Amino acid sequence: MKTALLGLIVLVAGAWFFAPWFAFQDMRSAAAVGDAAGVEAVVDFPALRASLRPQVEALVAAPGAAPAHPAARPWWLPSFIPLPDRNPVSEVIGGFDREARVVRRVNVLASPAGLAGLARGRAWVRDWGMSRFRIDVRPPGAAKAAAPTTFTFSRHGLYDWKLVHVRLGAGVG
Repeated sequence: MKTALLGLIVLVAGAWFFAPWFAFQDMRSAAAVGDAAGVEAVVDFPALRASLRPQVEALVAAPGAAPAHPAARPWWLPSFIPLPDRNPVSEVIGGFDREARVVRRVNVLASPAGLAGLARGRAWVRDWGMSRFRIDVRPPGAAKAAAPTTFTFSRHGLYDWKLVHVRLGAGVG
């Protein structure tokens, strides 16, 4: 009787301890086969999109990035008249275009196919807490010095964990 009780306690404690790793593996395998319902069971999509948005905005508006629509000299403007440094109309249009690119990239990254791509590679536990669990993933062929993609899971209930944040690694975008 004591052995059975001890075995049950060890089983429950082990399930509680390894539940976040199983959640990551569930998300990874469901995303790899395109199982949207399986991915939805372990991903908090509003929180995930909120975490990806500022990162994607920074990628889209990275310094040194080429503008989406470079200013061209109109055919009717003589070459001796300089072009203005900024054009308010193109800034507004560029803002709409930039917003559309951000939303499109966030939606792609937060899709099952996007998560499958982000989760592909060597994974290891970075941080294991009572309510947070972080896993780093380095894609195959990436340099050891390259920043890994970090998946953060949060506890929802006793055994349920949901993906709430992804920090994009080097070369993702």
